[in-house]
Amino acid sequence: MRYMVCRHVRDGRDVFWDVTTDSGWYSDHVSENAALSDAVDVAQEAGEAGQVLTPGSDGPDTVRWSYGDPYPYPYRLHG
Repeated sequence: MRYMVCRHVRDGRDVFWDVTTDSGWYSDHVSENAALSDAVDVAQEAGEAGQVLTPGSDGPDTVRWSYGDPYPYPYRLHG
């Protein structure tokens, strides 16, 4: 199962991060770190098919974590 973490802006000012799966919406978060951490947790539970991605800026999606990578999610992006 793939989990996509995307940044969104609401009403031109409120930034939030959502996690979607291959089958639809999963959850919203107030920070990218929180969204990635949550996505990694559920991807870990999915087992070998679990993968977390973010959209590529000008190309293909970027794989941020795949089942078998260090767990729990050890990375901090910023802040």
